[in-house]
Amino acid sequence: MNLFRAWKIIAALTGIFGAGAYTGHVVTDKVQDAPVAQRVSVDEFTHQTMERLRKELKLTPDEFMRVQSHVEEAGLQLDKEYANTLERIVVILDDASLKIRPELNEKQQRKYDQLLSETKARIERKLTSR
Repeated sequence: MNLFRAWKIIAALTGIFGAGAYTGHVVTDKVQDAPVAQRVSVDEFTHQTMERLRKELKLTPDEFMRVQSHVEEAGLQLDKEYANTLERIVVILDDASLKIRPELNEKQQRKYDQLLSETKARIERKLTSR
């Protein structure tokens, strides 16, 4: 294979690789900027679930009433589990913090404490918005 042909192949492969890398970068940026779905309240969960079941299963009024109590109960259980999970996350973050902070210098510790505080504040807002 002569040198001119080798360079053409290398240039083509480099172009293909570059295009793929750029596409991956653009797609990743778009996905990261996409809004995260908000958690629905128990009432919204019950209403949405019951409407879907009513339409899809063609529930009679009597069936609707019997099923609704079970859906409400499930919604309350899910809400409680969500709160428990958030509380466990805070405990895990606190445990990790005890191990991470000694590895950091003072400036890093201050920044880490700020980041941790912001994270805990977001979790607290989620817990109180229930």
